[in-house]
Amino acid sequence: MLAYRSAGPAPQTWLKPDVFDRMEEVAQEGGKAVFVCDLLSLTENVEAIFDCRINSRLKAEACGLEFVSTEFLNDSADYIDALAAMIHERMIQSSTVY
Repeated sequence: MLAYRSAGPAPQTWLKPDVFDRMEEVAQEGGKAVFVCDLLSLTENVEAIFDCRINSRLKAEACGLEFVSTEFLNDSADYIDALAAMIHERMIQSSTVY
């Protein structure tokens, strides 16, 4: 299931559904665990660690759920290779004369 994080202070709103609401739903439906993968934070940073690891783990534990989260891509070789390939492709496309 898909959920969003980082709503910010009131009265700001964020995209829905909220990750904490989803965790509560999983627990109410008899789920045993949640797996968090932040698709927008490519590198480890204080906000992402706080939201995706610390707060999410605390919420999951409060809901009686096991918690697992992915590592951030940071400078992994696979990420850098994929990024380089995308840049190379865009460079080739932009050099095409129409």
